[in-house]
Amino acid sequence: MTPPTIGLVAQFAGLLAFAAGSQLAMAQTPSFLYSANGQSNDVSAYQINSPTGTLTTVPGSPFLSGVIAHGVASDPKGRFLFVVNSLVNTLSVFAISPSTGSLVAVPGSPFAIGSGGHGVIVHPNGLFLYVENSNNNTIAGFAINQTTGALTPVGGSPFGGGGLNFSLFNLQIDPTGTFLYV
Repeated sequence: MTPPTIGLVAQFAGLLAFAAGSQLAMAQTPSFLYSANGQSNDVSAYQINSPTGTLTTVPGSPFLSGVIAHGVASDPKGRFLFVVNSLVNTLSVFAISPSTGSLVAVPGSPFAIGSGGHGVIVHPNGLFLYVENSNNNTIAGFAINQTTGALTPVGGSPFGGGGLNFSLFNLQIDPTGTFLYV
């Protein structure tokens, strides 16, 4: 399939539907796609065929995560996958096998994040990640150990809290990594 040049979306045979409430993340080297499955408390993993875009299930998939696996993100180098476990207020961290895409929990995983986490995003430099906690309207920030994937809370975390009259549900960081939008 040739990539579109005018922004059109093409459907192809073999369309794969994901469970309701699933969130997706991609790891780029090689291309893998991961789906957090809240109803089954696990993560499905697929290898992406670059020329066609078709998906092949990664051996061992799905991988157990935590209760109500919700938000999911990968670091920019595709070495680690981060999965929010909403009901138990933790973040599972997995090392991604670069050859197969299979997942192995890193030491110390899962990590405590706050109350009611949903969204997770990794900073473009791959050094930090942020989790929104909708139950107490805070954002937990962590430094990512570049060797092991283990997380350490950043100073001042969690951020926000009092004064917000709405629940947080989504995060975005601008491409320069200067601004975090909630």
